[in-house]
Amino acid sequence: SLWLQGSATKQVDPSFRQVGDPCIWGQHHMKAEMKDMWRNNLILVSLLVIALGSGSFWTIQKWGNILSGLSSQETLGPLQLQVIASAFCLSPLIYMLETKDDNQPDEVGDTYDFMEKGDINEEDYTKDSIYAAFYSTYQAIGRAPSPSGTDYQFTFNTWGISDVAWIQSEAEPQRHGKAAYQGLVEFKEVKQYLAANPNPQIVEIGCGTGAGANYITQLLPGCNYTAFDMQHAAIDTCNKLFAQHNPRLKC
Repeated sequence: SLWLQGSATKQVDPSFRQVGDPCIWGQHHMKAEMKDMWRNNLILVSLLVIALGSGSFWTIQKWGNILSGLSSQETLGPLQLQVIASAFCLSPLIYMLETKDDNQPDEVGDTYDFMEKGDINEEDYTKDSIYAAFYSTYQAIGRAPSPSGTDYQFTFNTWGISDVAWIQSEAEPQRHGKAAYQGLVEFKEVKQYLAANPNPQIVEIGCGTGAGANYITQLLPGCNYTAFDMQHAAIDTCNKLFAQHNPRLKC
């Protein structure tokens, strides 16, 4: 009876449990699972950060230098153009242009300050790279409604002429580029030649998108037109947008 009385009055540590107690076993098991889960999540997050960092670095290295990093043999799709634009914004290239102070004069002695007007010196870009992006954008940009209500795809270069009798109305969004090309067949001597040779064979070197070449074939229904360009993207654009629908145009 004394032993029972002593046992009944003895202070027992409430955290004490026998090894086989299911409560304490469940707590240890749960803690172990939580540790494993956190460890696995930490590994996954670390791998994800490394992958994103490596991918971003590779993307910026490969696509970030739009000024000189592209080849004349490249044609870029819409997704590639978006990646290039993003990589360019994330690259240090803009900062380098802003802080550059050793601009070299071009062939006529002019130098340009990026911070003043946004102009870029010739030693900071290559035409191959600029035109690869330029002509790929023409091809990928898609169609838009014109003021006349007819959908069109902008394919003429941004230059042109306006103060001529044959320029079209403002309902034609590409009227300036079309006027420039039409001007080539408005010369008196050219008209005389075409009157004597109604089915001319025309060759253009540096055709760009082929928009002008295609327009000339509309103005001269009897001509056959061969268009060349050093940029693969330009020829791809010419074939995709024009030549495949025009049997008298070869790009």
